[in-house]
Amino acid sequence: MQDIDVTRVLTPEQIEQAATARPPAASGSGNGDSDTISDLSVDESREFLESLPRLNQRYHREDLFAEGGFGLIFRAHDRFLDRTVIIKSLRPELTKNPEAVLKFLREAKLNSRLDHPSIVPLYSLDGDSEKGLHLAMKFVDGITLREFLISARRTGENPPLSAAEEQAALHVRLEYFLKLCEAIAYAHNRGVVHCDLKPENIMVGKHGELYVMDWGSAALTGTIRGRKIEGTPAYVAPETLKEGAVTPAADIFALGMILYALATLQRGVGGNSAREVLDRIQTGQFEPVRHFHPHVKIPPALTAIIEHARCPAPAGRYQNVQELADDIRHFLFNEEVSACPDGPVQRIARRMYKYRIQSLAVGATLLFLLSGLTAWSLYRENRSSTESNLRTLQRLALQRQTEVTAGTINNLLLSIQEQLKAFSTGLSIEYGKSERPRGSEQIFFNRDYLNPRTAPKDLTFSPIFNRPISMTHSSCHRPDDMSREEATRLLQTLPLPEHGGLGLLLRGITAVDGTERNVRQNVMTFMEKGGAIRRLSFLFNNGIGLRYPGMFEKIPPSQFQDKRIRELRRRNPRAFYWGLPRLDSANHLIFSCWGPLIDADGNEEGAIGVDVCFHEVVKNLYEATAVPDAPSVYYLVNEQDEIIFSSRQRELAEHRQLTAEKVAKLPPLKKFPVPALLERIRNSTIRQAEYEQDGHRYIVSWSPIAATKWLLIQVTDATRMPPPEIAPTIHYRTQPPFSPLR
Repeated sequence: MQDIDVTRVLTPEQIEQAATARPPAASGSGNGDSDTISDLSVDESREFLESLPRLNQRYHREDLFAEGGFGLIFRAHDRFLDRTVIIKSLRPELTKNPEAVLKFLREAKLNSRLDHPSIVPLYSLDGDSEKGLHLAMKFVDGITLREFLISARRTGENPPLSAAEEQAALHVRLEYFLKLCEAIAYAHNRGVVHCDLKPENIMVGKHGELYVMDWGSAALTGTIRGRKIEGTPAYVAPETLKEGAVTPAADIFALGMILYALATLQRGVGGNSAREVLDRIQTGQFEPVRHFHPHVKIPPALTAIIEHARCPAPAGRYQNVQELADDIRHFLFNEEVSACPDGPVQRIARRMYKYRIQSLAVGATLLFLLSGLTAWSLYRENRSSTESNLRTLQRLALQRQTEVTAGTINNLLLSIQEQLKAFSTGLSIEYGKSERPRGSEQIFFNRDYLNPRTAPKDLTFSPIFNRPISMTHSSCHRPDDMSREEATRLLQTLPLPEHGGLGLLLRGITAVDGTERNVRQNVMTFMEKGGAIRRLSFLFNNGIGLRYPGMFEKIPPSQFQDKRIRELRRRNPRAFYWGLPRLDSANHLIFSCWGPLIDADGNEEGAIGVDVCFHEVVKNLYEATAVPDAPSVYYLVNEQDEIIFSSRQRELAEHRQLTAEKVAKLPPLKKFPVPALLERIRNSTIRQAEYEQDGHRYIVSWSPIAATKWLLIQVTDATRMPPPEIAPTIHYRTQPPFSPLR
C-alpha cells in the first residue's frame, strides 16, 4: 500500500477529535533539547535558506529516481569525492509554503541526530538560487523490504519450498528484523520516533545491510501532532488515531505489523480501502497469524511475539524495542520467550536438550559402572530404573493433563472476554460519530413481550430459554420512576448495535461447535441448544438496562450483575471482571463477564456484559472424571480461597435437567479445606505436591486460569495408579485431614 496521509481518510469529526485530544504542546522530547528550527520566523527562515551552500557547487543532479507527495528523489554525483549520492529535494511548488519548509528542515535536523549503521547518513543540507531545499544522503544500492517480501513469496511458489526450507528463510528474515530493531531502539534512545515504519521505508542492501529510510514523518517523543496525523493505515497504531500523540509505542506497533509480514509473507490487516483498514485498526480486527503458504506453520512462540507487539492497547505491548528484539533472539536460539512462557514440561525438555552431551555422558558412565554387577543386581537395578521412569512420566503426564485442561478453560474465557472488549470498543467508536441514524430500530420494553400485538414480529418459542424470544430485538428494562416516553427518548441517543449483538452470540456457537455454517443455521442452533454466550446485557448510568436476545423476564436492571461484580466495579469501573456461578431467569447455571462502556471522550457511560453457560466451561472436567472409579477430582478455587466448583458435584453435569430446587440444595461456597497446601500452591513455582492420609498417597497438580484469576487443582489418588510411589511424602499436621475422593 502506498503512503497515505491519515487526515485524507478520517472523517471531519475524527480529525477534530484527534486535534482536541490533548492541549497543544511544543514539539520537544522532554530531555531538554530545543527545536530551534521550529522557532524561526518567516523572515529569519528566508535568511537561513539564503545562507545555505548551493547544491550545484558540489553535486550534479542526474536522473529522477523516485517521487512522492512531499519530495523528489534524484540520483546525483558528488564532484568533490567522486561518488554517487541521493538528493532529496522539496517539491518546487512547496518551497513557498512555510509549513512545508519547516517540516523539511525539521526532518534534516532529526536525521542529523541519528548516527547508526542502519540509518542512512545525511551528508549535507543545501539550497539553490530558486530558494529550494535539498538533502544529500548516502546512495543505497538495494531493494525495499516490500520488494524483498514479494520476491520471497514468489520464490516459495514454483516450485514450492518445503517447510524446512521456509523455516531457514524465516531465520534470515528475522536477522533483518533484528537489525531494524537495533536502529529503531537507537532512535528512541535519542528521543526520536519514526512514526511511519513500513516495508516501503526499509531498504535491504546487496551485502546484507538494512537501512531505515524516510524520516520525514519523524518527531520527538512527546510531540502532539494535533490535526496532522501521518502514517500508512496498515501500520498506524490505534492510539495515534485517537490522540495524535507521538510515543515509542506507535513504532513498536508498526514493528509488530512488519514482523507479521516477515513471518507470514502477507499484510497484518485486511481491507479494500484506507477507510476500512483504519476501522479494523481501531477495533483490533487483525488478520490471524497464518502463513501465505498453507503448508507452512508459524511456531506458537513467534505467534505470541507478534500478538504482543501489535496489541491494540499500548500497555499490552512490549515496553521498549529492546524487549521485542530479545524475544526474537530467544526464539532464534530455541530459548524461552517472555511472550510465551514455558510450562514445567517444556522447561525440562529444553534443559535436557541443552545439556544433551552431559546427559549422555552421565548415562554412559552409569552403564559402565553397572556392567560389573551380578546378573541379579543388574535385573533389580533395571527394574527400579524402569519404575522410576514410569513414575516420572506419570507425573509429567498428570501435570500436562492439568495444564491442558486449565488452558482449554482459560482460552475459552479469554476468547469471550476479548470478543466483549472488541464489541465494547466498537460501541465507543459509534459514540464518537456526530451523526448516527435515529429511530431505525423499534424499541420494545420488557412487558411488550407479554402481548403478541406489542411484541416483535419474529417472537418464537425457544426450548433452551423455555419462552418466546426475539433474535432481532432487545428487551428494554426501565427504572420504576422513569416513564416509557423518557426511556424511549434516552435510548434513541445511545449507539445501540444492530440486532443487539447477534454476531457476538453466534461467534460463541462457532467457538464451541467448530464448524462453518451460515447465519440462519447458527440462529436455529442457538434458539434450540444455546451457545457458550447466552445473553448480552447493557446497563447504562441513567438506570436503563437492555438484554439480548429480547424476551420477558422478571428481573430489574439492578440484578443484571451479581453481587461480586457490583463490588469489584465500585472499586475500579474501568476493568473487566468475571462473577460467580448463579442461576439466570431461565434456570441456566451461568456466570458473567462485565466491563466498562466508554464513550468517545473516555467517559464511562455504563457497563456491558455477557452471560456465559457455566456447563460449557466445566464440561471437560466432567468428561475427564466420567469413567468408572476415576482416580482424580477437579476443583476450581477463586482468589478468596473458595471452592466454586468440584467435579464431584455430579448433579450439575446434566445442566438441561437442572432446576432451581436442585441448585438450592447445593452446599454454599466453602474455603479450601487444607490452607497449608493452598498456601504452598500460591507461593511455589513447582506446580505439583504430594500428601498422604489413611494409607493413600495423593498427587496434587495445579495450573492458574489467568482470565478469572482462578486455580484449577487436580487431586489424584496415586495408590490407585500402576506406578509405585517414589517422591517424598508431605504431611500436613497443622490442619484437619483432607480426603477429596470420599
